[in-house]
Amino acid sequence: MYVLEINRVVDEVLRRGAKKVLLQLPDGLKREGLALARAIEGRTGATVILSCGRCYGACDLALDEALALGADLTFHYGHSAWRLSGIKTPVFFVEAKSEVGVTRSIKEAATLLDGIERVGLAAPLQLVHKLHAAQRLLREMGKRVLIGDKAPGVAYDGQVTGCNYGSAISVAGRVEAFVVLGGGTFHALGLALATGKMTIAADPFLNDAVDVAPMRRRVLKQRWALISKAEGYDSFGVIVGLKPGQRRLKEAMGVKARLERHGKQAVLLSISDVDDEALRSFEDIDAFVNTACPRVAIDDLAGFSRPMFLPAEIDVAMGEARWDADNPLPINDHFRLILG
Repeated sequence: MYVLEINRVVDEVLRRGAKKVLLQLPDGLKREGLALARAIEGRTGATVILSCGRCYGACDLALDEALALGADLTFHYGHSAWRLSGIKTPVFFVEAKSEVGVTRSIKEAATLLDGIERVGLAAPLQLVHKLHAAQRLLREMGKRVLIGDKAPGVAYDGQVTGCNYGSAISVAGRVEAFVVLGGGTFHALGLALATGKMTIAADPFLNDAVDVAPMRRRVLKQRWALISKAEGYDSFGVIVGLKPGQRRLKEAMGVKARLERHGKQAVLLSISDVDDEALRSFEDIDAFVNTACPRVAIDDLAGFSRPMFLPAEIDVAMGEARWDADNPLPINDHFRLILG
């Protein structure tokens, strides 16, 4: 179902004369790991090591792992290349595009767009090459369809990631709704939060479609409930991500300074994977502010035993910014920060 580009990978190993290779796969592709490793080893003689770590995006590169293992080359599957600096082990990106058909899911999406004429299209990397086929289908159904130009941080027109909706944002003012091609509702929910527009998740793997509006409303209610309680917390841990694309020490220091200006205690915390188990031991901290991946605070809220805020939500809670229920500042600001 996914194009794994084994010939291209083998050619790159041979071209570089790599003797030890690290493969970093997202969870959805780890089932291909054994076959990939056997194919590469059999055709190159190189030793292949499969990373067992989590892999959420191009921001989440196994650089320290490659260095510790002495890998000559890392293959990072499932995400598009982005600018890297100071990298000691070369990283080769393999996009792993999907060949699944999109006709049925787009037709299902169209049934939810009754009365909607102007539609925006977006997709994560694995399906971005299917956007023009989806565009033709929707146009045949009488829709005016726009695909946004590629945004900084992504490789293709219409491409979105869990934290980068710049392509969709660029056309949001000219459409009434969006259709997001992708497995599940993760990217569609993020787009709905980032734009405030009606958003349909069209899943070609399940051949169905769903309006994520109820999910968006639920998230916004949760975030507002959290913000309304922030003033009552005395101490905050401001999280600094250690993953290559999530290190925002300057922003974290700014959040800490703003909290202290409002009479709060604040301390910086460095962490790779933001999870409750790692934070639970800091018993004297009332709440956390996450400057790493913004989707952790949104999607994993129930998994934390204490409140987890986005930086802009703290500004709202402290009276330095305004909450707009139709175009929620706290979430949009964090997405736009990532685009910059």
